[in-house]
Amino acid sequence: MAEKDMKDNSIYKYWGKARKLDDGSYDYHLLVYHCLDVAAVGKVWLEYSPFLQRAFHTDENYTKEESIAWILFFVALHDIGKTDLRFQLKVPESIDDFGNRSFLGSGLSLFDCKNYNHGPGGIYWFQKEFESILDIKKEPDEFDDSYRGIFDLFDSQDNKNWSAWKPWIESVCEHHGRKLLAENCTDLDYPSSMRKLMKIRIHDERKKIVHAFEFLFLKPIGLSISDLPPESSKMLSGFCSICDWLGSNSTDEHFSFSCEPVALNEYFNSKHEEAEAILHSTGLITKSKQYQGVKKLLKNESSPRQLQTKVEFLPVQQGLTIVEGPTGSGKTELALAYAWRLLGDNWADSIVFALPSQATSNGMLPRLDKLSGSLFEEHPNLVLAHGNARFNNYFSEIKNRTTSIQGDQDAAAQCCMWLSQSRKRALLGQIAVCTVDQVLMSVLPVRHGFVRQFCSGRSVLIIDEVHAYDQYMYGLLVEVLKNQRACGGSVILLSATLPGFQKEQLLRAWDSPVTEVSSDYPLITNVTTAGVRSIVLREDEYPLDSDMKTVKKQIEFSEKMLPSNELYSRISKAVKEGANVAVICNLVDDAQQIYQSLLSIIDDPSKVQLFHSRYTLKDRQKIEEKVVVQFGEDERRIRGMVLVSTQVIEQSLNVDFDWMITQLCPVDLLFQRIGRLHRFNLRNRSVEFSEAVCTVLAPENNFDFGTHELIYQNKRVLWRTLQLLIEEEEAIRFPFVYRPWVEDVYQEAPWINESQEVTESNKKFQNEIAFIKNLKSKMITESAMNPLDDNHSNAQIMTRDGEMSISIIPFIKSKIGTVLLSGEILEKINRDDKLETIYMNSVSIPYSWWKWMKAFVNEDKENNLWFRMEIGDSEEWERKLPVSVIKYSKKLGLRKESL
Repeated sequence: MAEKDMKDNSIYKYWGKARKLDDGSYDYHLLVYHCLDVAAVGKVWLEYSPFLQRAFHTDENYTKEESIAWILFFVALHDIGKTDLRFQLKVPESIDDFGNRSFLGSGLSLFDCKNYNHGPGGIYWFQKEFESILDIKKEPDEFDDSYRGIFDLFDSQDNKNWSAWKPWIESVCEHHGRKLLAENCTDLDYPSSMRKLMKIRIHDERKKIVHAFEFLFLKPIGLSISDLPPESSKMLSGFCSICDWLGSNSTDEHFSFSCEPVALNEYFNSKHEEAEAILHSTGLITKSKQYQGVKKLLKNESSPRQLQTKVEFLPVQQGLTIVEGPTGSGKTELALAYAWRLLGDNWADSIVFALPSQATSNGMLPRLDKLSGSLFEEHPNLVLAHGNARFNNYFSEIKNRTTSIQGDQDAAAQCCMWLSQSRKRALLGQIAVCTVDQVLMSVLPVRHGFVRQFCSGRSVLIIDEVHAYDQYMYGLLVEVLKNQRACGGSVILLSATLPGFQKEQLLRAWDSPVTEVSSDYPLITNVTTAGVRSIVLREDEYPLDSDMKTVKKQIEFSEKMLPSNELYSRISKAVKEGANVAVICNLVDDAQQIYQSLLSIIDDPSKVQLFHSRYTLKDRQKIEEKVVVQFGEDERRIRGMVLVSTQVIEQSLNVDFDWMITQLCPVDLLFQRIGRLHRFNLRNRSVEFSEAVCTVLAPENNFDFGTHELIYQNKRVLWRTLQLLIEEEEAIRFPFVYRPWVEDVYQEAPWINESQEVTESNKKFQNEIAFIKNLKSKMITESAMNPLDDNHSNAQIMTRDGEMSISIIPFIKSKIGTVLLSGEILEKINRDDKLETIYMNSVSIPYSWWKWMKAFVNEDKENNLWFRMEIGDSEEWERKLPVSVIKYSKKLGLRKESL
C-alpha cells in the first residue's frame, strides 16, 4: 500500500487537527496521520498489556492477532466523520491551503459547519456508504434523494454484515463522550443544494482512506474488509477514547503536526517510540511486582490473621469475590493480596478501591500509599478520585513529593498530575482510591461513562462497606457487576456481613446460578466460570480468644433517643478518668444539641469535639485530621476525650474508643459503629472500660422512631434490631452475632412475636420504597437522556437516592469586599486560586431546607449559590429568615434555629 497511497495523494487532502499561529495562518496535522497516531497508541498499549489482549479477544473463532488487527483498523477509523466537508470548512482557509478549490461553491452555510458533529457524522456516512465501501454495490446511487439508509437496501446477507460492523463503528465514533447508536444518527446528509459530483468525490476519497487502513492493518494477516469482524468488546469505546486523548497530545516530542505526504506504513511505524513514551509518561504501561504473600502487606510483616490466610486458596482467574468478616479481621489486606495475585497473572492492570464516602476514601489513601510500593514496580501512581480530591492535603503531598530541587517533576509526578486532572481519568491510576459514586457513574447517562467502565474493567475493582448502600444504589451496583464481568475484570466486595437476599442479588448479577448460600462466618464466596465456591475457616482456625470481642451492652430508653441528664454525668465522669468516648447520632441536629449540652458540663471545652457533614470543606478537613490523630493508634492519641459525630465516623476511619453511645440504627450499621470500640490493642485504657461498652439510645415507645425513620425508612429493621438488643444478655460476643443477627433482622418471614403493625410497615416499605428505588435505578441506567457532564453535580446525585444536598457559599458583604467564612476576601484572591477558595468555603445543606431558603440565595453564571449572612453574637455568622435563623460557627457548623 506504500506506493499506492503515495501515487494517489487525495487521502492527504483532509486535515484532522488545526491550530492558528501567531501570524494568523494555520498549522495542520493530516487526518490520516492523526488516525494513525491514535492507532499507534492502541498498538503499543496492547503489546504491553496481556490483560487487554485477553479482554479484547472475545471471539474464539478468531486468533488473538486477528482480533488486534480489527481493533487497530477500527480505532484508526474513529475520526472518519472528519472527511465531511462541513468539518473541513470549520477552518475555511484549509480550502486554499490544501488546494481543494473545487470545494468552493458547496452551498454550505456557516450554520451547517458550526453544528456538524463528526462523531455521529462518521456513523451516518459509514452506514450510508457501507455497501460501497465493502464493494457489495459497485456504483452506489446513495446520493439519490430517495435513498434513506442501508436498512432500505440490504438483503439478509447485507444485514448480517452491517450487524457485525455496527457496534464497532458506533464504539469508536463515540469517543467524544456521548453514547451513540446508528439508529439515532440519521438525517445528517448534506443539503440538497450541494452538487452531486462534489458528494461523490468526497465519498470516493473517504472510501480510499478506509481501504488504506485495510491494507495497513488487515491485509498483512490475511484479512480484508469483506470478512466479518469478531464480536465487539464493551471495552472498545473507553479504550478508543483514551487512545484519542493521548494521540491528540501533540508536542515537539511526539505526534507533532505534519502535512508532508509520507507512505502510511512508514509513518505508522515511526510513531511506535512516541506512543511508547507517552504511555510510559502517563503510567498506563504498568508492571506489578512478583507476589510475595499477604504477609508482605501487613505491619512489620506480622503473621496473617485467619481470614487473610485464605487468599492463597482463591483461584487466579476472573471472578466475583465477596468477603464477609468482622471489623479488624484484615479484609483490606486480604483484598489487596488477592488483587496482587490477579495482577501478577495478567488478570488485571490496576486496582480501583471504592469506598462509601469522601471521608473513608481520604482515610484509605495513606494506607494504600504505604502498600503501593509492594504491589508495583518503580513509582506506582496512586490517585484519589472524588469531588473534593484536589483539596486533600495528603494527595497534594503525593503529587508534589517527587519534584526535584530544580523544580522539575519526574515521570511519576507528571503521571500523577495528568491522571488527577480529571475524575474519569483518575480511575486510570495503577491504584485509584475513590468514592463509590465514581464507579456507579459508569452505568449512568453521563459523558464518557464508558471511559469509567473501561477503567474499572481493566482493574481489580474492590468495593468496601457494601452493606452501607441502599436498595437504589444496589440496583446500580448490579449493573456495575454485569459490566465488569463483560469487560473481563474482577470484583472483590468487602462487608462485615450481608443478608442472604442481598448476596443472592449480587451473585445473580455475575450470572451465577444461585444455590443455597453458605451461612458460615467469616466467609469468602468466590464465583468463577467453574461455579460458586465457599471458603470457610476450619474449627482449629476459628478466631482465638484474643481475636474475639465482648462488648458490654446497655440500653437507655429516652424521648427522641437523646441522652438523659444521668447519662451526661456519666460521660463527664468517664472523660475525667481518661476514657475516650464516642456519641454517634443519626441526625446532625441531634449531634449539635448533644455537643452543646456536653460543653456545659465538661470543664475543658477542648475535651469535646464535634464532627458531621455540615461544615465548610475547609473546616471539615481540619476536624477530620484532628479526629484521626486524637482517637488514632499512634503516639499522638489523647486520653480523656469525647467525640460527638454522625454517620461520617462509622465507616473505615481508623479510630478507637473505650465507650460508645449510639442512637439506634439498623443492625449492620450498628455493628459498623461498634467496630470502632477497642479497635486497637492499647494498654493504657481506663479501668472501667477495660472491656468495650456500647450504650444504645432507644425510643421510649419501641415502635415510634420519629425522624430517625426518615433516615433508614424500614421501621421493621429498626424494631427488630431493638428486640435483639433487648433479648441479649449483658454482653454481645463478636464475631458470633454477625451472621444470626443480620439474617434475623432482614429475613422476609414475620417473627413469631411481630405485631401486625410491624409486618404491615415492612410491606409498605417493600411495595412503595424498595420497589421504586429498584425501578428508578433500572430506568436511569437504561435512560436515553442527554448525558450529563461527569463533573456536573447532578451526576453525583444520580448515584444516591434520598441523599440529595445543595452546596451554598455563605458570605458577608463589607467595605473591603466579599468576606468568606475562612476570612479571605474574594476580590483579593488570585484568579487561579479563586475556584478552589470558593469550594473550600462551601457548605452542604439538606435538600429539605432548599424550598424555604432558595428565595434568599443568589446563583452566579458559574452556578455557584451565594448566601449572604451577617456577623451575629459570639462572632457567629447568621441570617434571619421568615421561619428560622441560619447560623454558622467553626465549632458547630451550619445549623437552623426556629424564631
